[in-house]
Amino acid sequence: MVNIGSALGYLVQSLLIAQPNENVMNLTNTKSCINCFKLNNGEAIPAIGLGTSRIGSTDEEVILAIKNAIEVGYRHIDTADMYKNEKAIGIALEEAFNSGIVKREEMFITTKVWSTNHRKELALQSVRKSLKDLKLDYLDLVLVHWPVTFKVSDELLPRFTNESLIGGDLKTENFELAYQGLEEAVRLGLVRTIGVSNFNIRQLEQILMVGQIVPAINQVESHPFLNQNELLNYCNKNGIKLEAYSPLRRGDKAFFENKKLLEIANKYGRTVAQISLRWQVQRGVIVIPRTSKRHRMIENRNILDFTLSKEDMQMIDSLNTNDRYAKRSLTKLVSNYMDNHHFNMNQFMRILNSISIERNINSKGHRYVRKFIETTLHHLNPNWHVEEDSFASMTSIGKVQFHNIVATFIPRTELCHDTNDTIERIVLSCHYDSLRSSLINRSDNDLPESKFIAATDAAVPCSMLLIIAQFFTPYLNKIWSRSRRQHNLPTLQLVFFDGEESLSSHDDASKANIDSLFGSRHLAKMWQQTSVNSRTRLRKQQIKWRNHSPIVKKTKRLRRQLKERFRELCQTSSSSSSSSSSSGQSYRRSVDGANSQIGGNVKWSQGKQDRWPINGVQRSLQTTDGLMRLHNSYHSIDNIRLLILVDLIGGPNPRFFNTNLQTSNYYARLAQIERLVLKQQQTHNGKSVKPFFQTNPPFLLSLVRDDHLPFVKRNVSVIHIIPHPFPRAWHQIEDNLAHLDFNSIRRLTIIFNIFLLDTFNVKL
Repeated sequence: MVNIGSALGYLVQSLLIAQPNENVMNLTNTKSCINCFKLNNGEAIPAIGLGTSRIGSTDEEVILAIKNAIEVGYRHIDTADMYKNEKAIGIALEEAFNSGIVKREEMFITTKVWSTNHRKELALQSVRKSLKDLKLDYLDLVLVHWPVTFKVSDELLPRFTNESLIGGDLKTENFELAYQGLEEAVRLGLVRTIGVSNFNIRQLEQILMVGQIVPAINQVESHPFLNQNELLNYCNKNGIKLEAYSPLRRGDKAFFENKKLLEIANKYGRTVAQISLRWQVQRGVIVIPRTSKRHRMIENRNILDFTLSKEDMQMIDSLNTNDRYAKRSLTKLVSNYMDNHHFNMNQFMRILNSISIERNINSKGHRYVRKFIETTLHHLNPNWHVEEDSFASMTSIGKVQFHNIVATFIPRTELCHDTNDTIERIVLSCHYDSLRSSLINRSDNDLPESKFIAATDAAVPCSMLLIIAQFFTPYLNKIWSRSRRQHNLPTLQLVFFDGEESLSSHDDASKANIDSLFGSRHLAKMWQQTSVNSRTRLRKQQIKWRNHSPIVKKTKRLRRQLKERFRELCQTSSSSSSSSSSSGQSYRRSVDGANSQIGGNVKWSQGKQDRWPINGVQRSLQTTDGLMRLHNSYHSIDNIRLLILVDLIGGPNPRFFNTNLQTSNYYARLAQIERLVLKQQQTHNGKSVKPFFQTNPPFLLSLVRDDHLPFVKRNVSVIHIIPHPFPRAWHQIEDNLAHLDFNSIRRLTIIFNIFLLDTFNVKL
């Protein structure tokens, strides 16, 4: 028989420990719940609960811990299917109900649906399983455990053979579908309240958009070092209660020895744990500290008979460092979750969110572009959102109807396929007619080493290479550098490569995945046809842009400075060959002689007629004799590189690119120039100079033209690595990035040209 007096004694003890206090934010008392918060559905939840993750290594230890908690007054038990202790907790609850210590209606039981059950029917199935294991007729609260989706599996953490976790198919498995399953459980009477766990603001917004029931709870990690104030404010505005797990930072020594917390604890005659828990409850946050020790359970509950001053609340708030203790566990696998201080997929996805593909296409071509986007982007990742509007414009052939097609990437939270917590390199592979983005990471000691990732989040059309290479890349580096020193992150590198040869060092499975992903060559041809149809309009845009963009003024200034630099180099070369002549005379003689040798008809003069002998240089590239004359005229590889650099800044010459000279031959000519000059330099001084145009032709040309990328032959393999830090001159155009229109090739080349200035060490 149960000792009724003992049971009453436990009840009186719990009431004395948890006296109602008007100063506690929104605490209410009901017939079955003392010191509770009221949820948005009218249900009451105890302000203090018991977390049960790893509270015992055996079922007997779990049962004992739950019994102790109920005896000392706990009425809120938090568990999960993932904890694998629901059966033991069910036994303890059944014994407590049968003994009369507590009634079922006095208990508040929470469980969670795991990430391998992110389908509507699987979530409902998980609820039924938890009810059976816990020996209950209904559940008070069920949460979606994580906003990350794993492949449906009997294993908690399904893995590839290389130990990387397998993400689910987001078309049929995602946290939105899991939440809809919980809504169905409410309608069936299996669950009274539903909510989410480990969700950030954007993910909550997704739930609010698709769900019919507003989540009552969002359970996240929170403690004085991670106050979650922004998330708390958002939840309060939307009627969602925040619940804190690990409120004592899992017993971390640095937490309990914090001087400010110790000072406040001594002031009130309490422990650091009590101060931290009281701070949470006083600001309206539910706490579920985890412990299996009876005296700790009593200590953690004894927090409602005192109040922290406003100054002390602010002092504890000031301890926030966004230090997520759980970041070494599952959080490192969740995209769009970690805070800005720790670089992972969050920053990557945020930047992708700010990039859109925008094309103004005439009536003939817009259907192909839309089909390309829908069949390629949207098919591979539904986060690509396509919008279209129309407008009419007068052209040289009359009035033409244009269609403005915008494809914006709206990232959704998912598992980073085969990735770990810290990005080491971002790979942009140009697979002939298409482009894909993927990630390469270096893992921690307990995870596999870096591997080539064949999986991809989205395929993008070829023109995106320009955007990523020149806008997206420096922005990534800027974000990376903010926390690189503090967190000892590796150097961020960008790798561009094309086709099969670059993948030769990787396994056959990776190549097969890429081939299957980009096997539709006709889609790329559609995109090329569309680009041809819009060339006239793009040229008009470029002319209009040249006259109004503030960046053009900077470009012209850079070009003038480059000319001056080139003149100085020519003067130096001429002075060394003819020391008796004045520098000005030798300079003019050198330039005029070069023009005559290469067939140029441009004369150097001062003022408005000051010209640059680019046309002659371009013509000289088409013949071997012209190459030799160019080589003999300028002597220095630096001079020739500067000459070509100014050509790039000036934009591609339409007459030159409309000739029969193939683009691959064009850069072959540039490489031939380099070989001639380098050979001569090495003969004279014995020093070897690393070639530039020989090793990077497709990359350079891709930043000048956008019509049919890439231009390289199938047997050409190019890797270009941009090191950290990025060019010093980047800040010169940073303020103007918001106004960039990525339809204009010239705007993109300017950004790359500034990188070239730094590459050639041109002092501005």
